Amino acid sequence: MTHLSLTSRLSLMFTLLVLSVLLLTGTVFKQLSLMHFRTLDQQELESKLHSAAKLLQNVHSRQQFALRAAEFDALFGHHERLLATIVGPDNQIWLRHVQGSEAPAPRLNGGAPVGVAGGGPSVSRHEPRNNARGRRW
Repeated sequence: MTHLSLTSRLSLMFTLLVLSVLLLTGTVFKQLSLMHFRTLDQQELESKLHSAAKLLQNVHSRQQFALRAAEFDALFGHHERLLATIVGPDNQIWLRHVQGSEAPAPRLNGGAPVGVAGGGPSVSRHEPRNNARGRRW
């Protein structure tokens, strides 16, 4: 049985060490970038929720809501797979914005919807669900 030379063994060990460090660094970078983009998405959605609640402050009827429909289209438009539901004081759905063909059925996120005190309309967050590929929205 022939033995590898010292140079060959050191080269192999160095190569394995570099490969391990690169794999670990790549995995850590991937996880950190996913966490970063999830945080950015969450901040964007929280800002949309806050803006929708502000738009609803002086809306008390479907007619008033219809006058602001263009503002809600601008607020919720241009976002792939965004779900937004606005429920009036009569518990009727005034707006259900669903964009994208794979959007899941809405599920409320546990807490009370953000809305206007005094029985005005409210807008709710929807809990993210897994899509067909297993990713979270």
